[in-house]
Amino acid sequence: TAVQMILNAQNFELVALLGKKEEVSEAFGVPVFSRKEDLIGFDADIWLDLTAPEAAYKNTRFALENGFTPTTKFKSEPTTFQLENGKTYTPTNFNKKYAYGDVTMAQAIALSDNIYAVKTHMFLGEQALVNTLTSFGYQHISPHPSLALGTLNTNIYDFSSIYTTLAHQGIYNEVHTITKITNNNGDVLYEYEPQNKQLLQQDTCLMISQLLTAPFEKSFQSYASPTMMNYPVKTKFAVKTGSTPYDSLCAGYNPQYTLLSWVGYDDNREMNMTSDTRIPKVIFQTMANELQKENLWYEPTDTLQVKPINPITGDYQENGLVFWFKESS
Repeated sequence: TAVQMILNAQNFELVALLGKKEEVSEAFGVPVFSRKEDLIGFDADIWLDLTAPEAAYKNTRFALENGFTPTTKFKSEPTTFQLENGKTYTPTNFNKKYAYGDVTMAQAIALSDNIYAVKTHMFLGEQALVNTLTSFGYQHISPHPSLALGTLNTNIYDFSSIYTTLAHQGIYNEVHTITKITNNNGDVLYEYEPQNKQLLQQDTCLMISQLLTAPFEKSFQSYASPTMMNYPVKTKFAVKTGSTPYDSLCAGYNPQYTLLSWVGYDDNREMNMTSDTRIPKVIFQTMANELQKENLWYEPTDTLQVKPINPITGDYQENGLVFWFKESS
């Protein structure tokens, strides 16, 4: 099964939902399109809850608010973490590829380095990510090192609110499908009211957005490949990918749209074909290129510094990749 969502990043409204015709159309009454031309401008009025896509929402936000920068380094190597309960936790990178040396936050995001993510998580304290997720309405979350790699039981409808909040520079609203209900006399029975809650710091969101352009950048090619290097888009987007043996997700945004694409089997079978994990990336690429014709991106605030860096070392480089830093960093 493949499911895609398109949201308006300015007002958190679900613009389009695509999925398996037999399940979505029959059970929920939602039009499902087989041609990408048909989805443009479609206004959906209902949503679909899915089996959980265990996507990666990592500690980047909390790290950037606590002294980390795009060039903060941790060593990427096989690592076993000793836990307070006496147990151990040994995560691995995809295909067990490691730098066996220091990597920057920007490079770790580009290559989806799990060791960097867990080291950040443990350095900041396991409760930090729990607190972040709780602020988005998630409940009964237990601290654990694996939470940094996306072991959160959720669905892409709920998960989309996190990325749309980043897209909206930290302002949170509930994702919604119905804006207004009236009766035959024109009386308003229901009308959506945005909360416009500043849930995340604006500068932090802007730094994350610029960091999440890294997965497209070929210059990060090293011990692994940038996750979206082979799926370029015509305009600028922030993006993050995540995979488990059972499903795969690609989520991203720009100031106008939030896009999510999830693939997995209905019966939770493992995805044995490598090509299965590529499907969300291809779909994201197609949606981004079809929807966004004009290049729209954010502007750094007066409290952010614009610095070009060497993508591998993180050192200043006049013609390097540009990332944004807080003035004190």
